[in-house]
Amino acid sequence: MLKSVLRTWVRSSVLRKGASGQSTFWAVVGVLGVLRSLHRRYPSPRPASLLRSPIRPGEVIEVRYTGEPSRQVRKQRIKRAMWAERYAAAPDGRAGRKVRRRFADTLVSEDVRARP
Repeated sequence: MLKSVLRTWVRSSVLRKGASGQSTFWAVVGVLGVLRSLHRRYPSPRPASLLRSPIRPGEVIEVRYTGEPSRQVRKQRIKRAMWAERYAAAPDGRAGRKVRRRFADTLVSEDVRARP
């Protein structure tokens, strides 16, 4: 919210003061904003290389993220595990059919099927 209000204030100041020639500062801010948007739209023609040597046939690159997952991801994993427990423990009968129908073809059912 605050970011959008700030962005709107800067744009209006650039248009009101910079484009009309009242303030050199706002004109420079406007030019920098245009250059920034052009740079984002048209990136450099050569891609950024992360490796110093090319990958040869048979070589494998393994990418791992070892950091702590965010709070939202942890909550989603806990919730998914809880639903997988309920799905696995669903009784026979109407209640079990409702649970299995609700989670059919979802990640929860795949989690339960992947268990040993």
